[in-house]
Amino acid sequence: MVVLVGGEFDLATVDQFDQAVAPYRTQYDLIVDLASTTLLDSTALGALLRLRRDSASTDNSLIVLAPRSYQRRLFEVTGLEFLLAVDDENSGNN
Repeated sequence: MVVLVGGEFDLATVDQFDQAVAPYRTQYDLIVDLASTTLLDSTALGALLRLRRDSASTDNSLIVLAPRSYQRRLFEVTGLEFLLAVDDENSGNN
């Protein structure tokens, strides 16, 4: 299942994200597509980590798709590149 995230993914929108993925977080392999996201903060990173934890608990996968270069850098600086499967190969937003 693909979850499209657009605009700002931050403290103001993370609850909407959590509610949107709640029915699927342990039922399906998930792809979170950040290609249309313009802002990503620590609250969003926390939501992605919770989603990864929940997915892993049921042997489902989570892939974060097409982050922009600043997003990829955020994953690198925080060390999350080692915890999250990040795929930026197909992105035109780098």
